[in-house]
Amino acid sequence: WKRFAASEERLHQYRIAPESCHPQPKEALLDLTAGTASEMRRSPWNRYIICHLASNASLIFQRNPTYYAKVGEDIDWVGLFEERMYQHLFALQEARDGRLEEAYESKKKTSLLRKMRVNKMNRRLKICRTMTEHGGQGVAANTFWHDMLDAINYLDVAGMSDEEETLDEAGNKVLMVRSPNWRNPKFKRLLDEVDRIPSSETTLFPPLGRPRTTRIRSLETVQRKPPRGLSASFFRDGFNI
Repeated sequence: WKRFAASEERLHQYRIAPESCHPQPKEALLDLTAGTASEMRRSPWNRYIICHLASNASLIFQRNPTYYAKVGEDIDWVGLFEERMYQHLFALQEARDGRLEEAYESKKKTSLLRKMRVNKMNRRLKICRTMTEHGGQGVAANTFWHDMLDAINYLDVAGMSDEEETLDEAGNKVLMVRSPNWRNPKFKRLLDEVDRIPSSETTLFPPLGRPRTTRIRSLETVQRKPPRGLSASFFRDGFNI
């Protein structure tokens, strides 16, 4: 639909100087800025086009009226072109609104997925900080939690998996997990270990809210750019850094 739309700059020129900047027949562009086809049809730009087409049609008709209509028939050329223009504008409105709705839904989904990744990263960072401060599980364990804290900070939001709600074969709600296509698979096991801690360390992490939804890991990965500056150990084998 965009290829049929006059630019905002062109419409602005017409509003300022309608006599000198009116639509040109060869442009074949319409004012699609209004919300509905009816409103579009009433726009001065589109009204000019309707009247211009009606005038040209009337001139052609006058050259040979009996060829185009019955003798004595009065033809409302403006009305005919208004109706045809409305049909055209309505089709363009549907195409525009459908595309805009599709773009909106896609953007909303992308925003929701990113929000979930941010929450996941913050939850994992909190777990690691808590374990480094209160774990008391020896040098090796403390080293592990410090290393995981650093790793999650390096992975950042882009390094977290996507989670989308779906239903399993029994009709139960589950979360389908897809890892970033570039991330080293070893991080799956390490991050799973972080995620399991709240259920085993209930003294440090009192249960809050509803139980976690079951996660199912998909074999598919999600295409996403990795954060800058990561060392090779963060990437899966064969990934072109």
